[in-house]
Amino acid sequence: MSRGRHPKKEVEEALAELEASGDWIVTETAGRGHWWGVAKCVFGHGPCQISIWSTPRSPGNHAKQILRVATRCSNGEES
Repeated sequence: MSRGRHPKKEVEEALAELEASGDWIVTETAGRGHWWGVAKCVFGHGPCQISIWSTPRSPGNHAKQILRVATRCSNGEES
């Protein structure tokens, strides 16, 4: 199942990077207002879920935030 492209280039590049890692699933949610979708860790960690906004105030900062949360996820490793 493929998702649509995010309208902001910087955010789309961050989402593509998450998907390429194989540790994240990006799902587009239609009809949810300003909420474009969600990225979830494949290991099911609660804190490792990222809301993706369709119209962020700063697309560059939103892309950095997405990647920062992904980096902080433990990816299945025990703490």
